[in-house]
Amino acid sequence: MALLENKNFAFSLLIGNITDADTGITVTAGEGSNFPTTGIFMAVIWGSAYASPGLDATREIVEATFVSGDAFTITRSQEGTSAKAWSIGDNIACVLTAGKVNELETITQSGVTSFGIATGVNTMTAVLSPALPAYAMGVTLNLKFTSLSTSTVTLNINGIGAKKVYGKAGSSYTQLGAGHIKANSYGTVVYDTSLDTGNGGWIFLELDLYTYDLSSNAQTQITANTFPVTTSMVFYQAAAPTGWTKKSDWAANASMVVGNTFGSGGSDSPTSWQTALASAGHALTLAENGPHTHGDGTLAIGGGSHTHSYEGRVSRAAGYADFTVGGAASTKTTTGTGAHSHTVSGSTGSSGSGTAHSHTLTQATYTPIYQVMIVGVKN
Repeated sequence: MALLENKNFAFSLLIGNITDADTGITVTAGEGSNFPTTGIFMAVIWGSAYASPGLDATREIVEATFVSGDAFTITRSQEGTSAKAWSIGDNIACVLTAGKVNELETITQSGVTSFGIATGVNTMTAVLSPALPAYAMGVTLNLKFTSLSTSTVTLNINGIGAKKVYGKAGSSYTQLGAGHIKANSYGTVVYDTSLDTGNGGWIFLELDLYTYDLSSNAQTQITANTFPVTTSMVFYQAAAPTGWTKKSDWAANASMVVGNTFGSGGSDSPTSWQTALASAGHALTLAENGPHTHGDGTLAIGGGSHTHSYEGRVSRAAGYADFTVGGAASTKTTTGTGAHSHTVSGSTGSSGSGTAHSHTLTQATYTPIYQVMIVGVKN
C-alpha cells in the first residue's frame, strides 16, 4: 500500500484542452515542480471562471502521477466526481480530499504502516509499505519473526541499514543471541539512537508473553527470556535446553555427584557404589554388638537380656585346672540387660576356645539411587 503524497501550495493551469477520456495533462511550463514528483497524489480540476473548486459544481477529482517536466498522468472520476472535458487555462491543484482523510483514518486504526515480516536468520530484514523513510528515536514497529535466532541478531528495515537488536538484561541492554527470538513469533521493536555507543539499535519487546489454553481456560505467562545472560542453573536432564549451554566442568570438585563429568580422588563410576563395605577387626563391646552366642561344648552364652549357667565341674584330663565362669567352681548365673563382660579363666577345654577373640562386621551391598544432573549457562 502506497500512501498519497502531499505538497503545499501545489497549483497551476492547464496548457491544453483535454476530453473526458484523456489520461494525461500538462501544466504551465516550469510549474510541474509545484506538485509532488514521486508517488501519487489527489488533485482537483475546476473551471477558470471560478475562484475555488467549491464554487464549480462540475469540478473533477483525479489521481495524478508525475511523469516528467510539467506532464502528469491522471485517473479520472475519483471520489464520486465525473469526468468532463477541460480547456486551456482551467485550474488544477493538489488538495486535501476526503479520500486522503479516509486513508489516514484507516492507517491509524489498522496500524498497517508499522507492521512487517522479518525474514532471515540472525541477519533479519523487513519491508514496510509504505516504506519507513529513516530511523529515528522512538520509531516503533510490530513484526512477525519467521526464524529462530542462532547467533547475535541485527535488523534492517527497508534497506536503511542493519542495526543490532537488544534485550533487557538486568539494568542494561545486551544484544540478542541464540534462542532469544523464536520462529513464527510476534514482537515489537523500538528504535533508540543511544544504543551501540551512539550508532543506534532496536530494543526488542516480545509480544508472546502469554499463552491461553482453551482446554483448561488457563492463561500462563511465558518466562523463557527473563533469565539474564550467563545465569547458571542445575537441570534434571542430560542435555541443556534451547537457549542454554551445558557447562562441562561443573562436577570436577564435587565429592559425590553424577553429572556430565566425574571428579578425581574417588571412583569415576556409579557402579563402584555397589560393592560391600567392611569394618576393620577389633574386639566389640556389648553396646557395639547385637544378640549373638558363643559356643563351647554344651556351654552357650547369649547376648542381650540372657542368663549364663554353669553347674559342677567339667570332665577334663588329669593335670588341668578347674574351669569357672564368672567366679568359683560352682553354679554361676549372670542376668541383666545392661553392658557387662564375660570372664573365662583357666585353660581351654577340648570342645572349644576360651581365648580372647574379635568379631568382624560385614555390611550388605550398598546400592544408592543416582540421578543425571547438569548445569546450564544462559546464552
